[in-house]
Amino acid sequence: MIATHEFEERTTAIAAAPDGSIWLGIGGDNLIRFEDGSWDPVPGCPDVAPGSICFEPDGTCWIVSRSWLARYRDGEWTVFEVNFTDGTLFVMAAGSPGEIWVTPYWGPVRRYQDGVMTDEFTAANGLVGWGPVCLDIDAQGRIWVGDYSSGVSMFDGQNWTVYNTLNSGLPSNVIDGIAASDDGSVFFCTPEGVAIYRNGLWSSYPGETLMSNDIYSVAVNERGQVFYGAGHAQIGYYEAPNWKVLYRPDHMGVCAIYDIAFDQAGGVWFAQQDMVRYWRGVFIDYRKAGKDGLRLDYVKAIRCDLDDNTWAGAMGGLARYDGSSWVSWNTDTANAIRPDSIVCDNEGKVWVGLPNGIGAFLGQDVVNWLPQYGNVKAMTCDNDGTLWLGFKDRGLLQFDGENELAWYTMDDGLPSNRIKCLECDASNNIWVGTGDGLARFDR
Repeated sequence: MIATHEFEERTTAIAAAPDGSIWLGIGGDNLIRFEDGSWDPVPGCPDVAPGSICFEPDGTCWIVSRSWLARYRDGEWTVFEVNFTDGTLFVMAAGSPGEIWVTPYWGPVRRYQDGVMTDEFTAANGLVGWGPVCLDIDAQGRIWVGDYSSGVSMFDGQNWTVYNTLNSGLPSNVIDGIAASDDGSVFFCTPEGVAIYRNGLWSSYPGETLMSNDIYSVAVNERGQVFYGAGHAQIGYYEAPNWKVLYRPDHMGVCAIYDIAFDQAGGVWFAQQDMVRYWRGVFIDYRKAGKDGLRLDYVKAIRCDLDDNTWAGAMGGLARYDGSSWVSWNTDTANAIRPDSIVCDNEGKVWVGLPNGIGAFLGQDVVNWLPQYGNVKAMTCDNDGTLWLGFKDRGLLQFDGENELAWYTMDDGLPSNRIKCLECDASNNIWVGTGDGLARFDR
């Protein structure tokens, strides 16, 4: 449920308190707090809208404006006079008890202890660039300040160290945001990608090597590597702490990666719109026009069975690769197999989608099951060997290969009866993607 509230004045700052309440600076109401489902004024707030808000771990709230710094603790306000004539937009963070770091955009960085300024840092003190636009404090108490054009400055309590694209993993010297996590990692957002500083080491994720936003498929192998396929045929994987790109096309007019499967030898299969691709150190491509026996294109689904045969399903039929050649069935006919998904069950049987119902592939024949229900849109097999079938508008069917065990629809909690994708996780939960949201069935 989303709670909405209309404000007559513009908002100026927002922060989450340790107790879970949300504090909001606002032009007319000064400071209000969202708690227990409603917004209420924080009593006694100085009569100027806050420019920034932060909290100490014990819940002490600090707010700053151009002319004052204020502390709210145990229901009482203490106001400290300051004069930030050099800015109206502020960033601030709380360090050790009573310690606050404040900077206006483009201004100096100032440290306050119990409301009294103890230090001021500018370029003359080692602070880099034109002026800070973001800052945060990491788990070791180090101060990180991001600049608009010159990188990052880090203060360890004694000295400032400057990091930029020449001596770190920063993809750009333009720093848009900094976030320090509880495990000591510090994340930096730039226009050219993301960088992470962890235990003295940098990891860089430049924009051109990150996953494409147009992701069509993703799969995780036994080593925990996450492989992805993109709409323009980019292929890569994540193996902590880095993303690695296996293939990036030199032009955009290429075809999507619709599905991913892993064989027992550690290879990866990709179902691509115009081919089947295999990667195990190098790529091998199989196309309809090739001499290897594949007679399909527009491949939408791919799986490996218990005998490590690879099965590819396309709009025109089904093909199997036994390690040396492809055999294709039911291609280029009016009643061709049209598998949107392929499932290999615990007994080694291969199930595919048909124009009506599903088919069990036995030897050279496909035996039709459930033709009365129309085309299956998604299938998965749970850890007990039971099939789960998702339909366009009928919901979800639990099927043991011969008998219908149970139907599940919106009446049972599904967001929609339009099933688009299915997956079974290691805990035997069934994940259901629908036209109106995601559901999990925990039995």
